[in-house]
Amino acid sequence: MLQLPAQCFRCRRRSPLLLLLLAGLLGALGLTALRRHVRQPAEPGASRAAVRLSTSLPAPLPPPLAASARANDTCLLFVTRTMSLTKVRRTLFSAQQRFNGRFGHRLVVLGEQPFDAAFQQTLRLMLGSGGSHADVAFGQIDPADWAYPDWVDRGRARHAAADWAAAHDRDGDGADAEGRPGYRHMVRYWAAPFADHALLAGCAFVWRLEPGAHFTCDIADDPLARMRRDRVAYAFSVALDAEMPDAAPSLRPVARDFISAHPELFAASATGGSGGRGNSLAWLFADRRAGSSPFPREQCRFLTNSELVDLSFVRSAAYRKLFAFVDRLGVFYYERWSDATVRALAVALFLPASRVLWLDHVGYRHDRLSNCPEGDERQMRCTCDPRKSAHLLPMACSAGWGNSTGPAPEARFAMDPRLV
Repeated sequence: MLQLPAQCFRCRRRSPLLLLLLAGLLGALGLTALRRHVRQPAEPGASRAAVRLSTSLPAPLPPPLAASARANDTCLLFVTRTMSLTKVRRTLFSAQQRFNGRFGHRLVVLGEQPFDAAFQQTLRLMLGSGGSHADVAFGQIDPADWAYPDWVDRGRARHAAADWAAAHDRDGDGADAEGRPGYRHMVRYWAAPFADHALLAGCAFVWRLEPGAHFTCDIADDPLARMRRDRVAYAFSVALDAEMPDAAPSLRPVARDFISAHPELFAASATGGSGGRGNSLAWLFADRRAGSSPFPREQCRFLTNSELVDLSFVRSAAYRKLFAFVDRLGVFYYERWSDATVRALAVALFLPASRVLWLDHVGYRHDRLSNCPEGDERQMRCTCDPRKSAHLLPMACSAGWGNSTGPAPEARFAMDPRLV
């Protein structure tokens, strides 16, 4: 019988201890590697928005404004339908919880059809909870504002919708949401006619609410109050390249033709000197390849589903002339122009950068896109991930506008209109 050396039995007795020590060492190394891996941002561009946990709580939120201190010319605005009540409730609950419970802006809800009693009662109860007691008004949109204009060829519009759907792998009958007549009427309505609804006659500033969207941060400073204080005409949460640049292929020619047709609107200097209004045309039309703009040509848009608007801007003579010019061309139906297209063009044509505000401190999410503030104190008021904020995406167009740190220089995006 083979005899093993005595020391081998001692090796056997030691082997469990050695295995335990080895397992512990490997486990420690693995845990360290795992921690290093977890610390690494998982999203593109995340290294620019590293998350640091704050060790202190933010300052307390201000108390609700007394009724006598609330502005009577600021409004929150939905355009929706009775069947969208669940989405409306979600968004309104979020708005009330995050800011409007303290500021008490009145709510205006507009629809193509009248809202039923249950819809209206639900929203009234929501606004009356928590002590906010904000006013609410429900109204129907004028059927003439939610229909094909007389000059639009409906057959051509249907063919355009079908061609668009086929080219973008949608239903061949043009039945995708963006091609449906109701959707085309809606984006046309948001482009300008909404500002003339009777229920908005007393509103100077409007915050648009999108059913289904929600706010992810407590808002301490009222953005609508800042609009008035800092003479901001337009504020936005997200600005990106257009998802489908061919949606508005005529954008630049239309802008050029409009400038030629109305030289009186552009006679003063591009920066607003000598009585001129200034512009931000370089944001939309400057060629990135020439090094004059950080953005692609003719593709940047504001996501209008979360916008704040000084209605005197949309009601101005210049804006009305632009809308009438665009509307007469039928591009809401023959192409895929939207309210976002018109708003971007109007801002670029008529507003200097100092009058446009990026709401970088407002946490907002709609579908896959979000705006999430950076910074320790802000994050302590939020439930969003700043690494996933849309302003970090390669196609973001938010940079350069004024934000919570201050207004942008007047001439930031100014450009000679003749160069469009």
